[in-house]
Amino acid sequence: ARKNGRVGIVTLAKRPWLTESARIFLPGLDLEKLLDELQIPVFYAFEHVSRRVASFGTPNSYVAAKRNAMSECLAQLFGEAKQCSSAMSIGDSEIELLAIQELMSELAMSRFSTPLESPLQFCKTVLLRENPSLVQLQRQIESLANSLGSLVDHPGDLSLELGTGRRLRLRNHLGPNLR
Repeated sequence: ARKNGRVGIVTLAKRPWLTESARIFLPGLDLEKLLDELQIPVFYAFEHVSRRVASFGTPNSYVAAKRNAMSECLAQLFGEAKQCSSAMSIGDSEIELLAIQELMSELAMSRFSTPLESPLQFCKTVLLRENPSLVQLQRQIESLANSLGSLVDHPGDLSLELGTGRRLRLRNHLGPNLR
């Protein structure tokens, strides 16, 4: 993924889930060192909302946490979130999709007073199968690895669902005038 653009990891898990999971499931891999070398920041989403919002435990609070963390991630990667003209979210939940769609829409509207004035700003989402078997996970990763460059280069919004039995769907997330 890093070959195709700037990358950040945003998770709803609590710190230090990512590094602990890597230690257990990928023994011998120094994930922290690898992420540092590749300049891939990690954001724990619930650290980017108030304790009150985090305690709600509702889909809306999860989306808010992800959206806020994604905004911080883009700000770190681009200097300021508004400078990002294309973002792709890859995850196993509709939460990620909704969060990045909301964020990119907000960023488009904050840059210009009307959508017609806004330059093209693309939102791309990839939905992976939730709780896949090892074989399904391997197939999803192979499929994603083989098509990531094409997805990044796609000149528009897109939503791709892998392993769900559904086909590629192109959707415009930012309104009819931003296509």
